[in-house]
Amino acid sequence: MRISFDLDGVITNSEKWFFGMLSTMRTVHANQDLLDAIEILYYSTRSVRHNPYTLMASGDEGFIITARKPISRAVTDEWLETHGILLPVVYIDQHDTIDWSDYKEASSVSGKRKADIIQSKGILTHFDNNPFIVSEIRELLPSVSVILVGGEPCLSSM
Repeated sequence: MRISFDLDGVITNSEKWFFGMLSTMRTVHANQDLLDAIEILYYSTRSVRHNPYTLMASGDEGFIITARKPISRAVTDEWLETHGILLPVVYIDQHDTIDWSDYKEASSVSGKRKADIIQSKGILTHFDNNPFIVSEIRELLPSVSVILVGGEPCLSSM
């Protein structure tokens, strides 16, 4: 079986407040290089939340599908290698075009991009912590099992 995993919030321990704060700072702070360095430092210090290998059976093929920005590729690859997670990584925002200042809209864009990857790779199960992304993928790909992991369980309250 082909299985995919979101990175931040599923494989890594993640703090949603950090990304909200960073997004706000990007709109008002001129030193984008400093903010990029802070984001990279954040990624390098995350702990493992769920090792994807514990959710895969022998013979399963796993993928990581993430909306991390291009600036994070090196630190992401290093972090995964350090933690022994050697699954292929698909970056859905390779050109840094997803604007997370509108969380719901960015989640919709991310969900559509993740759905395209899931469909193209023949993935049958996807784990994600963002309830908007989960909803989007479920709507676009009803035959795929999309599991909400650690996200807000009720979309109507958001």
